[in-house]
Amino acid sequence: EPLENAPPQNMRNIAFRADIGEHDTMFDRLGLNVRYGEALQRLKEKHPQDFVHHIEVHAGRGHGIHYSDCPRWLFEHKRNPWPERVTWKIIDVHGRRREIFYWLSADSNAVELPILMHAEIDGQKVLIEIEPEQSADIPLRVYLNDSMLDLDREVIVIRNGVEVFRGIVPRRIEVMMKSLVERGDPYYMFPAEIVLYEN
Repeated sequence: EPLENAPPQNMRNIAFRADIGEHDTMFDRLGLNVRYGEALQRLKEKHPQDFVHHIEVHAGRGHGIHYSDCPRWLFEHKRNPWPERVTWKIIDVHGRRREIFYWLSADSNAVELPILMHAEIDGQKVLIEIEPEQSADIPLRVYLNDSMLDLDREVIVIRNGVEVFRGIVPRRIEVMMKSLVERGDPYYMFPAEIVLYEN
């Protein structure tokens, strides 16, 4: 995909690999892969631990490549469903937009896109930075579990430098049910949520 359709920032915390033949140039497949790898490398230089990627250009190959290499490489990496740092660029592609990303959920229909969001869990604090500034009040849900922080202690949410929540976040069965239905993935069944909606 072109960079504008698949933001490389969203590959933070994901082991990403692409294999392409050096003669696989139809629809700019080779160029798209090379440019994506370059974009990921620039991000990796700023955040070495967060952007793991490998672009393999197979010499002498066209659209047919050695398909066994990628699964072997991927098997060496493990998914982290609740990373401490998340970068999410919310975009609209052909009228579709993602509204759930890791432990964040955003009603992106409420604001103009694109939006770039950085979120980090630092102890009992959830730090969120949203660009552009005029989109900072996007309706947002922060899902939490006991592996991410201590739900028995006070949680603080700071959005664009402003404290927007402080308190104990209760565990609720309805949040578990809702979050499981949203993803169908037991790793994303969260017992607690903080709802940041403007009144």
